[in-house]
Order: sequence, then C-alpha cells, then structure tokens
Amino acid sequence: MKKIVILMSTYNGEKFLAEQIESILNQKLNRHQYSISLFIRDDGSNDSTKAIINEYVLNNPNVIYDLHDNMGNLGVKKSFIKLAQTADADFYFFSDQDDIWLPNKIHDMLEVLDTADGKPKGVYSDLWIADDKAQSTGVLMKHGGQNTAKVLKNNGMVSHKELLFTYLVTGASFAFNHKFKDKFLSRAKLSDFQNIRMHDSYIALILSIENGLYYIDKPLVLYRQHSNNVLGATKSHQKKLWDYIIRFREPIENRAQILRDVKLIIDSFDINNSNINELREFIEVFGGKNYWKKWKKINHYSYYLTVSPKLAEKILYTFFVRI
Repeated sequence: MKKIVILMSTYNGEKFLAEQIESILNQKLNRHQYSISLFIRDDGSNDSTKAIINEYVLNNPNVIYDLHDNMGNLGVKKSFIKLAQTADADFYFFSDQDDIWLPNKIHDMLEVLDTADGKPKGVYSDLWIADDKAQSTGVLMKHGGQNTAKVLKNNGMVSHKELLFTYLVTGASFAFNHKFKDKFLSRAKLSDFQNIRMHDSYIALILSIENGLYYIDKPLVLYRQHSNNVLGATKSHQKKLWDYIIRFREPIENRAQILRDVKLIIDSFDINNSNINELREFIEVFGGKNYWKKWKKINHYSYYLTVSPKLAEKILYTFFVRI
C-alpha cells in the first residue's frame, strides 16, 4: 500500500480549519491501494486552532497527527518544509488551512504523480476562486499561464522558462513524490528557505529544472478568499502596462525574487542538465551591467513574457530588475 501524507501548517485558522480537514477526510480514493495521513504543524496560534486540531487527532487516530517540535513560530515557508522533512510517504500534498478540496483532488493528481519512472515529480492543478463562504465565484486561477495550450501539448509538463517570469504554482493545489523529497528536501537546511519567495514556488522551480513539473488543467480546489489570506488570488496573470506603471515596484521585485531563487537553487543543489546551464548563463547576464546583453537575452525569451505589451516587460527586465 502506498502512503499519502497531507502537510498542513496552521496559524490562527479557527474559522475555516474544520471545513478544510473534512474535505481531506472525505476524499474519494481506493483505500486498499493508498493510505492517507494528515500531518499538522501549528505555527504558534493564539486562537482555538490548537483545540480544533486536538479534537480531530483524538477522533481520527492513526490518520491525523499533530507535529510537536518545540520550534515555535517558523513562518509559513519553513513550517511547511519542516513538515515535509518530518513526514515519510510516497506522495506529499500541501494543504492550506482555509480551502475546500474537491472530492477527486487526490485521485486526479495521483493519475499524473503515481508513475513508475523513478524521477522527481510534482503536479499542480487549477483552482476555483471562492468567496469567504467557500462558494465558487465561477472564476478560475488558470495556473497554466498564458501558454497553457503549449503546456498541454507537452503532456502537461511545465518548462522552467515559464517560471522565470511569473508565479504559476499555488501550494493548495500542489503535490510531489518521495523521489523529489529525498533528493532535494531531506538534507536541506531550514535557514535556506528564509529568503525565498514561497516554499511552493521554490519547489516548483526546482522540479521544472528537473523536467518534472506537470499541470492538470482542471480546478480541484475551492481557493477561499478572505481578509486573512497569506497570499490570495490576483485578478489576472496578464497585466496591462498601466497596472505596471501604477504598481511599478511589485513586478520588478517579483522578477528579482525569482532570479534570487534561481541563484539559490544553483548554489545549493547538484543539478547537471542543459536547463541549469541555461539558467546559470541567464543569472550571469542579469547579475551584470551590460544592458545590451540583457536586452538580447530577454528578447530570446519573448514568448514567455507575461506583460502586455511585451515591450514593457523587456524594458522593466533590462533596466530595472536586479538580483
């Protein structure tokens, strides 16, 4: 029997936590083929979150586990990595504390994830944007990005080039296999994750470099939007030029953070393929001051740019993005 572990980090999540846990317990799956466990690590809540967790642990022995590590408040990034390093399973699913998983979420993701190729692999899906009552707004996140059609033609595999210019992966709809954990997370230091953008986007970037990141073009989560979201849904991945003029610093910093995450991956892990060599060259160019080289390099990636018109992003990237 193969083991599935859901990893949930909580913090003052009393309002929606029970609904999220119930949607996990009610997943439709062959329980003779797979076992499911939920590992929860509370990151220092001061509301009734701990009491809710304790009740679920008591009522679901050998299914729900409360991780006690006496490490206090680690922050969301390091808390999720600590969970992944502690649990042992064949497949790992990140879970927020406030969403609703659709009943076939795990089943549908395993159809992509549970293969016998023995390679590091991860998968993520689209999500329904939901209101604070977990009612779908009818709007999709569309996390395949603007090149979804190309991704699907490539059997759902997402190129690292896509992730150089935008964030596509939301942890609430993300899972990976043990091979990835064993190769990249087991021996990593928690301090390495302090300055990354988020744990999910960082892991997805590594997987894309390994040619192991896949996208399912269907919504499998009701992604609840409320006042306490750590990161919520944006209105559109395809921003217009005026948005970037008004919010000039955000897109510049986002792209700079992606480059810093890429550099950390290069420095931290022993990856040897053409993708990592390409990214080393990319970092070298944008870590320098030769604007002509930067302009030529960004034009080479024009297909993957996400700003409309693309000229705007070329200018931003060439003259303002710094590692």
